[in-house]
Amino acid sequence: MSEDVRPYFLLAAALGIAALLWFLGAMWFREAVKRDLWERGCEPLHIWWIPFAYWATGWWNTISFRVIYKDAQGRLHKAYCCVYQKLTGTPFGPLHVEWVKDELRDFIDV
Repeated sequence: MSEDVRPYFLLAAALGIAALLWFLGAMWFREAVKRDLWERGCEPLHIWWIPFAYWATGWWNTISFRVIYKDAQGRLHKAYCCVYQKLTGTPFGPLHVEWVKDELRDFIDV
């Protein structure tokens, strides 16, 4: 590898690793959304990660999702939520799910 290309390669590798860790963190937080829904007796149907959501409560420390789920009565819901971890908590402590918007739908337009 030539000396001119090496810094660009290292920079690309660092950015790739950072993006991979960000994605894996989002998937970890997605599991918290699933767990919250299961604890409420709901069935998650689809969970989308929204990286830079304008409606997020604290965009610097939260990861946002758009969720479609069935409640205990079988009704469809379209919801938006943010998952965060308290700064005073432990790094491997519980994740908190804050539901920003939840609306009942007869059908879901994906």
